[in-house]
This record gives sequence, C-alpha cells and structure tokens, in this order.
Amino acid sequence: TSGYKGNYEIEITYGDSTYVTSLSLNNDTTATIIINASTAWTGAADFSASDTTFCQGNSATFTDLSTGTPTAWSWDFGDGNTSSLQNPTHTYAASGAYDVSLVASSGGNSDSITKTSFITVNSNPNINAGIDQTICSGDSVTLNATSGQNFIVGVTAVNASNYILSGAFAGNDPAINISIGDTLTFNVSSPGHPFLIKTTATTGTANSVAVSNNGTSSGIISWAPSSAGTYYYICEFHGGMVGTITVGSNNINYTWDNSVINGVAFTPTATNTYTVTSTDGNGCFSTDNVTVNLIPNSTGVDVISSCDSITWIDGITYTSDNNTATYTLTNSDGCDSVVTLNLTINQNLSGTDVISSCDSITWIDGITYTASNNSATFTLQTANGCDSIVTLNLTINQNLSGTDVISSCDSIT
Repeated sequence: TSGYKGNYEIEITYGDSTYVTSLSLNNDTTATIIINASTAWTGAADFSASDTTFCQGNSATFTDLSTGTPTAWSWDFGDGNTSSLQNPTHTYAASGAYDVSLVASSGGNSDSITKTSFITVNSNPNINAGIDQTICSGDSVTLNATSGQNFIVGVTAVNASNYILSGAFAGNDPAINISIGDTLTFNVSSPGHPFLIKTTATTGTANSVAVSNNGTSSGIISWAPSSAGTYYYICEFHGGMVGTITVGSNNINYTWDNSVINGVAFTPTATNTYTVTSTDGNGCFSTDNVTVNLIPNSTGVDVISSCDSITWIDGITYTSDNNTATYTLTNSDGCDSVVTLNLTINQNLSGTDVISSCDSITWIDGITYTASNNSATFTLQTANGCDSIVTLNLTINQNLSGTDVISSCDSIT
C-alpha cells in the first residue's frame, strides 16, 4: 500500500476466525502488513447424546458438535455434576428431567447452549419380594412380589381457592398420576378446609373413599388404591379446591428364577434363595430376593417287644409282629415327625405240673396242699419277660395204718 500516510487498524477474516492488527504508514511508498493480534473464536456450541431417555442408574455419552474447533469444554449435566472433557460419559443416579448445558470456548471467547429437559431418566420400579418364609418339607409355598412407591405430599391452604401441594406432587391443585401398588401419603395442614379423597368432584362427604382419616384438616391420610380409575381430592366445603388423581394399572412384569411363577404355589425341595426381577413399561427393572427355609420332617422307629398283644399310639391293638405301621406326630418345629413301629410279639406260655405225693406237699406257690388239686396256678416269668402259667395237677395218696396181731413162743423175727 502506498500514498496514504497515517495509522490504520486492519481486520482480516479467514474462515471462522477474525484477525485484527494495526498499520502505520510514514513517507514510504510501500508497507508490509504484519498481523500481530489475538484470534477471536466465533464458533457455535452444540452437542448430542447417545441416549436421551433411559432408566435410573444408566449412562449417556455426550458428543461435542460445536463448530469452529473449540479447545475447551464445560459441561453441566443438570444433576450437580460437571465435566471438562470434550465427549464425556455421565451416569444419572436419580430419576427426573435434566437440563444439559455446554460452554465451548477457544482463545478467551466462548459460546454456550442449554437444552431444557434434554435427558429424561425413568425411575426403576420399587419391588418387594416379600418376607423370608420357613416351611416344612413337602409343604407348598407361594411367592408373590409386589411393587409400588410411597408418594409423600404436603397439603396446605391459605384461602378457599385451591390446595397447595408440595413434595412428590407440587403446585396449586396439581394433577396426581400413580399406579396400582403405589401409596399416597398426604400430610394435611389446612384448617377450615377438610381434605377428602372421592370418586366424584363434588363437595360434601358423599362418595368418599373408605380410608382412615379421610376428610381431615390436620392429620395424615395414607391411601393405597386397589382399583384403577380417576379419583379426586377436594375440599368438603369449597368446590374450587379440587384436583384429579389418576390411578393406572400396574404394568410391572415379575420374573422369578428357579422356574417360580409369581403368585403360583410350588413345593420346594431344599432351602433356597429366590430372586425376582420386576420390569416396567419403560424397560426399567429392579431385583429383590426372598429365602425359603425348608425344615425336614423328622423320622424315628419305635422298637417294642411285648407279650401276646399291645395297643400302639395309633389306637390299634397288634397281636403279631409288625414293622410297617406308621404314625405322624408334630415335632417342636411344627413339622411332621413320622414314627415307624418295629414290634415283636412274644407269646405267654402255660404248662401243667403233675405231682403225686403222700399226705401233703408244699408247692411253688408256698401253699401246702393235703388233698388232690387240679386248679391251682402259679405265674412265672420267661426269659422274654412274658408270663409262664403253671397249673397244678396234684394227687395226694394217704399213708395207711393197721395192727399186726402176733402170738409167738420165745421170739420172732
């Protein structure tokens, strides 16, 4: 450049960058422009995500789509976490809708973008496999998992226009949406404005839901609906203080391991821990487990040796050996205790003691007999402990006496 003496500021644009420098011309007819200035970055921040709707506890990878080749990034994931990586991966621990922001910069200049409710994190279903159970061997058991959330809602009122809700559902008379299996816990503090749950949007107490403390102005109402449909919360006196409660059907699917079917009885063969997975309509899932303790039934043998017959614990009188009869008792655990009989019957013995004696005899019973007898008996014990009955057959032969009259000379032998 020539012919223009003085000082100049020159701006040069090249691609996405702008360069600014100064030029001073003296008397020279020509000048060389030397760019000695800072670069002004003019790119636009933008980004995408690998997934924008997913289940609680899952991750999304964010991809920088900014123009102008930025050199620094500042991410805000909307849940209190940040990152300075260009393409970060972030895990969302809680359900909700999250705004995501990116500030892209280079050379001291920056551009930002915020995408409202860009990420939707669906909650995992709450699941309860039930309490651990103890059963006896051979008994059946039914495992019935349930799911649902307890929504805690504060209820206040400052005038007769509306209820002010806070907590799980917030605002002036907001709509409430839950599913069967969920519980609504209303902490009511609305003096002069009785809070009713009803099947119709009308004042008064008619068509009120049967739940404890319904219609309180200061207290707790805990309601777990059992039927799907549309319900209402409304002031007993003021029809403008009303909101809807929509109860949807339970769309939870329960899958147990070990081929167990939810709500169907089965007979375990051993102590085991069973795991159930609940999956909702969004594909989100949770697991829980329950232990079934199996107490084996006890068994035993009742060994008996008896004489002639015995009446056993089953009330039956046995007169011969038996090793097959059984009887079921209840043990200390409340389970069956099966007793098997092992019975040996030893027969009582009998015999006759035939005796012929002179004048008298003292028999084994200690009695002295002086006359014949065939009715006296005496019982002995055999080696098996059974009776051996001896009957006496006694013949008493009497001694005889007489006089031998002899007349002899001198002597006689």
